Amino acid sequence: MTASDQLARRRRSRQDACVPIAVERDLARGWIRARANGTLSIDDVLDFIRTVRGPIQMRMWPLLFDARSCRSSITVADVDRAVELVSSLVHDQHQRRAHVALVADDDGLYRWFLEYETRCGQLGVRVIRAFRQPEDAERWLEIVSAARELS
Repeated sequence: MTASDQLARRRRSRQDACVPIAVERDLARGWIRARANGTLSIDDVLDFIRTVRGPIQMRMWPLLFDARSCRSSITVADVDRAVELVSSLVHDQHQRRAHVALVADDDGLYRWFLEYETRCGQLGVRVIRAFRQPEDAERWLEIVSAARELS
């Protein structure tokens, strides 16, 4: 079962599942593209982080997470939970991950993404960036992916 299938199954099994996160694997580019719709909850985010790069071959694929038109009631405590999960994956389980570009046009969600980026950066995880425009996010992923391939 793929990570997308696991995420979809968990979401269907939860009573409060209200945001579909569609995941597309761009094989030509070696990227993961995710598109969220509706109201984004911390449970959706945590499930997504845990499963989207579950297969080891996906861990070094850049990820574009597009949450334009989403809304959220995520709190500072929720940001703590997401950062703790990233810390566990990266430091405790020693799972290196490729770059992540987060896109949001909702002010509240964008602030949450910026806080998440900053807090992960403080842990030494400096591969996450928040953007307002998908074109900017995509261009950043192209640049950092090309630079990573040269090193």
